[in-house]
Amino acid sequence: MVFCINTGRSTQHLLTWIHSTMDNQQRFTINSEFQVEQFDNEILLYSIADSKGIYLNETAFLIWEICGKGYSLEKVVSLLAEAYPQSKEDIQQDVMTTIESLVKDGVLVVADE
Repeated sequence: MVFCINTGRSTQHLLTWIHSTMDNQQRFTINSEFQVEQFDNEILLYSIADSKGIYLNETAFLIWEICGKGYSLEKVVSLLAEAYPQSKEDIQQDVMTTIESLVKDGVLVVADE
């Protein structure tokens, strides 16, 4: 089951809500309306139904993929900290910011526990 928010409020309000309620066990699912196209080092997620495309860098794409496997926020941060130990201090904030952006763009949705 997917938790949908339809409050009519601004995107900034939604992002503030996500950030304030996101805990380490929060999980996300991939919006199945989006398809993936990769061109060299560029990744495009696009929805034919919405005529919408979102370009991701490799790290954002990795976060999107990991979230799609059902891992918690804590596990996503842990996996990336192992992969990028030199950036360990910034990873949690970067992951949260990336997930907030992916939710705002509609490619990830907050999973209902």
